[in-house]
Amino acid sequence: MDASQRERVRQRYAYSCGYCSVHESDVGATLTVDHHHPTAHGGTNDDENLVYCCPRCNEHKGAYWHEVQIPYIRLLHPLEDDLTLHLREQQNSDLISETAEGTFYIQRLRLNRPQLIEHRRRKHADQKTHNEVFASGIISVGHFAFGLISVGNFSFGVISIGMFCSCGIISIGVMFSVGIIAIGYSHAYGVIAIAIGSKKPFEKSTYVNGKAFGVIAIGRQTHGVYSLSYGEEGEGVYQFSPKRQAPEAVALFTRWFKKFKGAFVSSS
Repeated sequence: MDASQRERVRQRYAYSCGYCSVHESDVGATLTVDHHHPTAHGGTNDDENLVYCCPRCNEHKGAYWHEVQIPYIRLLHPLEDDLTLHLREQQNSDLISETAEGTFYIQRLRLNRPQLIEHRRRKHADQKTHNEVFASGIISVGHFAFGLISVGNFSFGVISIGMFCSCGIISIGVMFSVGIIAIGYSHAYGVIAIAIGSKKPFEKSTYVNGKAFGVIAIGRQTHGVYSLSYGEEGEGVYQFSPKRQAPEAVALFTRWFKKFKGAFVSSS
């Protein structure tokens, strides 16, 4: 076997043991190559007969070949056989068999040795943590959430709710919100953008942030075509704010929010 063939075998098995699934990074070294059909019993050096495996699985398998050794049960091939038909993993990470071949496979390779059980448990725990951090689906909840309906610290979806950042068609975010309809406490960017703002600590009458940018922008500090601003910093082609009440903006916003009628003293 030359170096190029060995590399092909490594890649074929994704750098993991074909028998127990331990990765090179788990053992801190490259693994061995096993002849599934041993050369001592007529096996070849063809790629299909080579299995990338850890030293311990290689040791346990040995030169077993079912045609000449008891119990004369064929050892499953990791890639040519569907192992899910023969093996099942329990919640405690033990492997149990569904067939006689599965039973022999577990016993011959010692696949329930304590170190492997702990390895499987740790792998599942890492995957669970990953799923909680990066969640995706129709309804997605996680630190990073991607889905039709997404809720997370950083959320991206059709309907998106994010603590720090939210992006969606309908987007609600505490810090930054981006969407067709965007609602945020701090900053909102959208066709319709609403930035509520928050009261400054220890100063109940003072608001901070509340910056909205959109075609229709509502907030303390707004920038838009139609702008409703309850602060002095707002800007818009048609503006409804303490410093300016454009008739077009007044008509639009008071139709939506009747309580704003007479809210600001006319500048004229």
